Amino acid sequence: MTSAHGAVVVVHDEVRWHAATRTLPELFAALGAYVAEQAPLRLWPQDADRVARWLERGDPEKAVLSYFAAERWRWDPERLHLVGPDEPEAGRSDESRAEASQTEVAAQLRAALEHLARDPVVFMHPPDAGCAECDEVRRLGSEGSRSSSTAERK
Repeated sequence: MTSAHGAVVVVHDEVRWHAATRTLPELFAALGAYVAEQAPLRLWPQDADRVARWLERGDPEKAVLSYFAAERWRWDPERLHLVGPDEPEAGRSDESRAEASQTEVAAQLRAALEHLARDPVVFMHPPDAGCAECDEVRRLGSEGSRSSSTAERK
């Protein structure tokens, strides 16, 4: 099979899981199955529940992103390395391709984590979607910002 998309999950120097697929949706379906299995074992219960809910809603991309966002705080975090179809392959050694892939994935992951730091609720449904879980997070967030601004005034 000539694959266009690949993923490798690494902990320290150990490859924990890998997959190669023809399409990005197939890759996220495979990653979704991996995180469904691992979330209850590796994440706090509320984080594992969040991953399970995204999978139940049929959104493996958000489940995968939620899983790895929660994973990054562990003492032995898993790292997800993605390889896309645009990577130039001709004339490159396996080591060279792996190094370039790691650099590119690291940059993509840094950008995603920076985005999460700026907007930690990026995965939430819009306010008019009627999602009770997202509405609760918004309510708790607004209570927290009110209490911190009140504390600053004192």
